Amino acid sequence: MSENTLTEPTLFSAAWRYRWLVVATTVLALALGIVFVTLNPAKTVYTARASMVVQATAGGLDLGTSGSPQRFVANQVEILRSAAVSDLASRIAEQEDPPIALAPEDIAGGLQVESSSSSDLIDVVFSAVDDPAVAVGGANAVVAAYKQLVTSEKTAVTSAALQRIDAQLATLDERAQTIAGQIAEKLDEDTALIDLRKQYEDAVVEIVSLQGEAQTADATRLAEIRARLGDLRNLIATYRSIRSIGRDDPVLDELQAEQEQILARRDALLERRDTISIDVELSPDVVAFSSPAQVAMPSPDSGPGRVLAVAIMMGLLGGVGLAYLFASRLHVFHDRMEPQMILGAPLLADIPDFTQEGLRTLLPVRDEPRSASAEAFRFAAASLELKMTRQNAKSLVIISPTLGAGKSTVLANAALAAARQGNRVLLIDADFGNQALTELLAGDEGTLEPGLTEVVGEGLSLDRAIRKIEVGPDLLLSLLSRGRQPVAAADLLRSSAARSLFDTAKEEYDLVLVDAPPLLQVAYASTLAGLVDTALVLVAHGGSTSQLEEARSRLSLIGVPILGYVYNGSPLRREMTVSEGSTADVLGDMAGPRSRGEKSKSGFGKRRQR
Repeated sequence: MSENTLTEPTLFSAAWRYRWLVVATTVLALALGIVFVTLNPAKTVYTARASMVVQATAGGLDLGTSGSPQRFVANQVEILRSAAVSDLASRIAEQEDPPIALAPEDIAGGLQVESSSSSDLIDVVFSAVDDPAVAVGGANAVVAAYKQLVTSEKTAVTSAALQRIDAQLATLDERAQTIAGQIAEKLDEDTALIDLRKQYEDAVVEIVSLQGEAQTADATRLAEIRARLGDLRNLIATYRSIRSIGRDDPVLDELQAEQEQILARRDALLERRDTISIDVELSPDVVAFSSPAQVAMPSPDSGPGRVLAVAIMMGLLGGVGLAYLFASRLHVFHDRMEPQMILGAPLLADIPDFTQEGLRTLLPVRDEPRSASAEAFRFAAASLELKMTRQNAKSLVIISPTLGAGKSTVLANAALAAARQGNRVLLIDADFGNQALTELLAGDEGTLEPGLTEVVGEGLSLDRAIRKIEVGPDLLLSLLSRGRQPVAAADLLRSSAARSLFDTAKEEYDLVLVDAPPLLQVAYASTLAGLVDTALVLVAHGGSTSQLEEARSRLSLIGVPILGYVYNGSPLRREMTVSEGSTADVLGDMAGPRSRGEKSKSGFGKRRQR
């Protein structure tokens, strides 16, 4: 049979089922939390907040943002969280007056950076334990480190660009000098142009000198330099024009063309260099506005309360998790209707837990007739009577999958209740290894009297082996104990004499109830079940579902029909304590036996008459 879905636990049912485990785990976690709080006294955490507004500057650390403001702000947040900022902030904090000792890992551990996608505002939040000054100093040190870092990076990017331009200018100057020498060699033979060439060479040298001076000149001097450069370029152009008249030298023309290209390229690089320098001077800072931290506020969740609350929550969650784990692995019954899904047989009665009523006896039908447990056994006896009448059955074996279910106690009380209803009841204690039924009804001396072994093995008459137990005025219960002879139970029960005994008992009694050993633990229990008309299964509250499934399969294999089941040890319900019906007879103290006519109204009496 597939696993019973009714026994699949939920978190709530598992927690309630193992509530002692949940409580114990929670208490343990709380105790550990108290120990932790004791060993680690509460510390106040102070938090300081510094704010700043950032803006893209088209240089430095905002390169690569592709014009996206959100991405730019996100990049700055990551820079603030970087190890470079933590290292620099640690050094800045040490230089404060008084110095603040914060290692880079302390900066990183206490730092939180908050931003919003709808603005360029970034909040730098720093937390410190027991010292508000450290919190304020840490937040401001991070902001200062960020400013220094972005400024130095901006300067580094600009310097790198200028260095690349200067390197290209140096290369061009070197090539220009080489070309000038080659041109001079070509013109040495032309004496008419010697003076003009001298002016030309001086102009080239002066141009190089003036361009170098322009890099550091102020605005006034820069204007004068640019005017002089214009004059020199005109002189060079005049020289080239005169020199080209009447000459047809392809090599010289090529050198002069390259020289012109170098000068043009040099002018463009110088203009680019000037533009970069001016842009750097005029560009705004990345931090458009900053508001330093002034005060540090204590965190509202500081103190032992939070630790204990977390401990309780963790203990509760851990307990529920363990409870669910146990409930998932240990499939047991927790409701009286669940076994019906496995057995396919009806519930005949559920017997409450004696301890919940405060009973000190195992025979409440005899000793506590007004109790809910006694009424439950009377209900069980009535259900057995009706059910067996409909199935024309007179003998019944009570079985349980394993030891400890309480079948001997249930059978004894059910037999007492049936006998008090006026039925002739025979109890057979066939649990050879554990004569709990005999000891319960007849005491230890009952186990020393002749019984089943003498009747079957030695031919002793049934009347001589039976012990009569008084259950009320003129009402007796018959008990056939195991007997005194050592025998092999399986061989004894397979004999024809055993079959004859059970047939005789059904003729002489209204009800034959047999106590058998655990079905899954003792092999001859199956043999015993084959001697009766039907079987009553006892299911203990908290019993294993898998064991009951195996017991059902065993009964099906040997062909024994299941009359129904009794659920034993059920939690005491309110309706169990409100008794009507048979309780009225109990309160009347069972004034006397029913007349023969009244007895014949029961199902067992009718079958006896037939």
